[in-house]
Amino acid sequence: MSQLSGFWLQSVTVSVTPKVTKTVTGRHSVDPAIAETNVSLDVAKRFRPWPPSGTHRMTDQREHWEQVYSSKTPDKHSWFQLRPEASLALIGTACCSPAARIIDVGGGTSHLVDELLAQGYRNVSVLDLAPSALEETKKRLAEQADRVHWIEADVTSAPIQETFDIWHDRAVFHFLTEANDRAAYVHALKKSLEVGGYAIFATFADDGPVRCSGLPVVRYNPSSLLAELGEGFDLVDTRRELHQTPTGHDQSFVYCLFRRSDSPARPHLQTH
Repeated sequence: MSQLSGFWLQSVTVSVTPKVTKTVTGRHSVDPAIAETNVSLDVAKRFRPWPPSGTHRMTDQREHWEQVYSSKTPDKHSWFQLRPEASLALIGTACCSPAARIIDVGGGTSHLVDELLAQGYRNVSVLDLAPSALEETKKRLAEQADRVHWIEADVTSAPIQETFDIWHDRAVFHFLTEANDRAAYVHALKKSLEVGGYAIFATFADDGPVRCSGLPVVRYNPSSLLAELGEGFDLVDTRRELHQTPTGHDQSFVYCLFRRSDSPARPHLQTH
């Protein structure tokens, strides 16, 4: 599939009708040089605005990420980290209780869940749109997979029933290029994160890539991320990370730790 003039081109039906001529002998022959080409496009079925909405959007997104995950082994994806140091540091800043309820949004094949279980966290959830990514991680964890709550869903459209103390998102939010998708995401966040809980976001920074995995992204800094979340969140900590992909390319990330609070008081901001 490809994007063309604001529309998502799924398929084009092309029919070629050759020019048939009659010879003096009465036989029919085809002259390739003067073949006529008839191109038929069923616009109503073959084209639709991008990004799609509702069920169509979720289906298309799932298909895209299923294709991305199946295209190579987990350690070859651009976002791969054997040990997510920055995420673990911010989770440690936010919480020290092994009973904390933590969700990794867009966790996919991330090794964050492995590290959280190894550190003794008992209430860990992993959400991702791509079922094959979740299955890959379950396989890697083996018998420990039963200790994790797995959620196959699009965070912008599927209601999350649980509430959490820590919401972690590395490289999901920056794919939401439409304002209505970001609003739906923030609605899910506010519904699911306890007051006093913490949200950790890692997105491409101002000087980061403009595209990833075949899709456009939105780049952020701490101020613009806070503006997207709106009232009720305080920026507690922020740091930069220069992530090196398995192919040796550098990607600039910004990490932000937010606290959900009804209080207008601002905690001390740490920068790294």
